[in-house]
Amino acid sequence: MSYSRFVVIVGLVAFLVVPAQADVLLSNLGEPVRDFNTLDSLLWAAQSFETDANSYNLTNIMALVGGELGSSGGFAQLRSSTATGDMDTSAGGLLLTFTLPGLAGARSPRTFTPIGALLLAASTRYYFVLGATGPGSFEWSYAEGNGSIGPGSFTQFEYTFDGGVNWGSFDNENPFHLQVNVTPEAVPEPSSSTLLFGSAMVLLLAGRRFAFRH
Repeated sequence: MSYSRFVVIVGLVAFLVVPAQADVLLSNLGEPVRDFNTLDSLLWAAQSFETDANSYNLTNIMALVGGELGSSGGFAQLRSSTATGDMDTSAGGLLLTFTLPGLAGARSPRTFTPIGALLLAASTRYYFVLGATGPGSFEWSYAEGNGSIGPGSFTQFEYTFDGGVNWGSFDNENPFHLQVNVTPEAVPEPSSSTLLFGSAMVLLLAGRRFAFRH
């Protein structure tokens, strides 16, 4: 076997074992700030988004937040939507909670890490919820205009003014600053382990033949 073919096989195996890279489902973090809301124990906010025709594994969510005053007791959730497209506020509608970043200092893009794994279904609406339960507060900005990047789309946002008892839905104009990072759902067939094993066997045989010829 020629040396060039041996190198190609080595490259093929290396390609097969490279982990999936994170993609941006949608983001408007680059859009200008129109204003912000101060979230506290009464005022919470939720920004919805929809996936495209593909399903994805959620990696994390970023939001333009900061300006914490006192101890906010901030929290973050991902919730499903009802048949009408509004947020499912029931216990069954809660899909994930997140580890919060620090919220002190000027507003900036900060990462919310999901506690657990979630597959975002294709063509489905989700709501990212931010609120506070402590005596303090923090800020979440929203964009000037509807510009965004990525295959997903921003949809309506919602507010509660009584700490989650009642929610009101609004249109999709000037959505909250948000970025949803994902990795594509793995293709089940052929399995990566099967491909890796097969390629490893080819590499082993090719290496032996290469050594024999040289």
